[in-house]
Amino acid sequence: MDHPDPVDPGGQLSYHLSVTNAGPKTAEDVSLTSKVRSMRFVSATHGGAFDPEASVVTWDLGALDVGEEVAPSLVMQVDLSAMGSIRFQAEVTAALPDPDTSDSREAEATGVTM
Repeated sequence: MDHPDPVDPGGQLSYHLSVTNAGPKTAEDVSLTSKVRSMRFVSATHGGAFDPEASVVTWDLGALDVGEEVAPSLVMQVDLSAMGSIRFQAEVTAALPDPDTSDSREAEATGVTM
Protein backbone atom coordinates (compact mmCIF):
# COMPACT_ATOMS: atom_id res chain seq x y z
CA MET A 1 0.00 0.00 0.00
CA ASP A 2 2.77 2.51 0.86
CA HIS A 3 6.19 3.04 -0.68
CA PRO A 4 8.87 3.60 0.53
CA ASP A 5 8.60 2.41 4.12
CA PRO A 6 10.38 3.83 6.01
CA VAL A 7 10.57 7.30 4.46
CA ASP A 8 12.82 10.28 5.22
CA PRO A 9 11.37 13.61 6.41
CA GLY A 10 10.80 15.72 3.29
CA GLY A 11 10.65 12.59 1.11
CA GLN A 12 7.81 11.57 -1.15
CA LEU A 13 5.50 8.75 -0.14
CA SER A 14 3.22 6.87 -2.57
CA TYR A 15 0.02 5.09 -1.61
CA HIS A 16 -1.57 2.56 -3.96
CA LEU A 17 -5.21 1.83 -3.15
CA SER A 18 -7.73 -0.65 -4.48
CA VAL A 19 -11.53 -0.47 -4.37
CA THR A 20 -13.50 -3.51 -5.54
CA ASN A 21 -17.25 -4.03 -5.50
CA ALA A 22 -17.76 -7.54 -4.09
CA GLY A 23 -21.51 -7.34 -4.71
CA PRO A 24 -24.23 -8.33 -4.49
CA LYS A 25 -25.35 -5.24 -6.50
CA THR A 26 -23.89 -2.34 -8.46
CA ALA A 27 -22.56 0.21 -5.98
CA GLU A 28 -23.73 3.76 -6.77
CA ASP A 29 -22.04 7.03 -5.77
CA VAL A 30 -18.88 5.33 -4.53
CA SER A 31 -16.51 7.65 -2.72
CA LEU A 32 -13.03 7.01 -1.32
CA THR A 33 -11.64 9.38 1.30
CA SER A 34 -8.16 9.41 2.81
CA LYS A 35 -7.04 11.36 5.84
CA VAL A 36 -3.45 12.54 5.51
CA ARG A 37 -1.56 14.17 8.35
CA SER A 38 2.04 15.38 8.56
CA MET A 39 2.19 15.44 4.76
CA ARG A 40 1.72 17.82 1.84
CA PHE A 41 -0.33 16.83 -1.20
CA VAL A 42 1.63 16.25 -4.43
CA SER A 43 -0.72 14.37 -6.78
CA ALA A 44 -3.54 11.84 -7.09
CA THR A 45 -4.80 9.69 -9.95
CA HIS A 46 -8.46 9.02 -10.88
CA GLY A 47 -9.50 12.62 -10.10
CA GLY A 48 -8.53 12.63 -6.42
CA ALA A 49 -9.03 16.12 -4.94
CA PHE A 50 -7.23 17.44 -1.85
CA ASP A 51 -8.91 19.61 0.80
CA PRO A 52 -6.00 21.26 2.67
CA GLU A 53 -8.19 22.54 5.54
CA ALA A 54 -9.46 19.04 6.37
CA SER A 55 -6.27 17.21 5.27
CA VAL A 56 -8.45 14.84 3.22
CA VAL A 57 -8.14 13.50 -0.33
CA THR A 58 -11.48 12.50 -1.90
CA TRP A 59 -12.15 10.42 -4.99
CA ASP A 60 -15.67 10.37 -6.45
CA LEU A 61 -15.62 6.99 -8.20
CA GLY A 62 -19.23 6.91 -9.42
CA ALA A 63 -20.85 3.50 -9.97
CA LEU A 64 -18.96 0.22 -9.68
CA ASP A 65 -20.45 -2.95 -11.15
CA VAL A 66 -20.12 -6.22 -9.22
CA GLY A 67 -16.50 -7.35 -9.53
CA GLU A 68 -15.29 -4.00 -10.87
CA GLU A 69 -12.05 -2.63 -9.40
CA VAL A 70 -10.59 0.88 -9.37
CA ALA A 71 -6.97 1.44 -8.28
CA PRO A 72 -6.28 5.10 -7.46
CA SER A 73 -2.91 6.23 -6.17
CA LEU A 74 -1.68 9.18 -4.17
CA VAL A 75 1.71 10.89 -3.77
CA MET A 76 2.41 12.98 -0.68
CA GLN A 77 5.50 14.80 0.62
CA VAL A 78 6.33 14.09 4.25
CA ASP A 79 6.71 17.18 6.47
CA LEU A 80 10.30 17.94 7.45
CA SER A 81 9.21 17.92 11.11
CA ALA A 82 7.63 14.44 10.93
CA MET A 83 9.16 11.87 13.27
CA GLY A 84 8.32 8.32 14.34
CA SER A 85 5.48 7.23 12.08
CA ILE A 86 2.73 8.61 9.90
CA ARG A 87 -0.73 7.07 9.98
CA PHE A 88 -2.70 6.97 6.72
CA GLN A 89 -6.41 6.11 6.73
CA ALA A 90 -8.79 5.39 3.85
CA GLU A 91 -12.53 4.68 3.80
CA VAL A 92 -14.96 3.71 1.03
CA THR A 93 -18.64 4.68 1.12
CA ALA A 94 -21.53 4.32 -1.33
CA ALA A 95 -25.12 5.54 -1.67
CA LEU A 96 -26.51 2.29 -0.20
CA PRO A 97 -24.97 0.86 2.97
CA ASP A 98 -22.53 -2.01 2.50
CA PRO A 99 -23.80 -5.20 4.20
CA ASP A 100 -20.15 -6.06 5.04
CA THR A 101 -18.22 -3.02 6.27
CA SER A 102 -15.24 -5.08 7.49
CA ASP A 103 -13.34 -4.22 4.30
CA SER A 104 -14.49 -0.62 3.89
CA ARG A 105 -11.69 0.94 5.98
CA GLU A 106 -7.94 0.57 5.90
CA ALA A 107 -5.09 2.10 7.88
CA GLU A 108 -1.36 2.02 7.24
CA ALA A 109 1.53 3.21 9.41
CA THR A 110 4.74 4.33 7.71
CA GLY A 111 7.97 4.78 9.63
CA VAL A 112 9.78 8.13 9.35
CA THR A 113 13.54 7.94 9.83
CA MET A 114 16.44 10.35 9.50
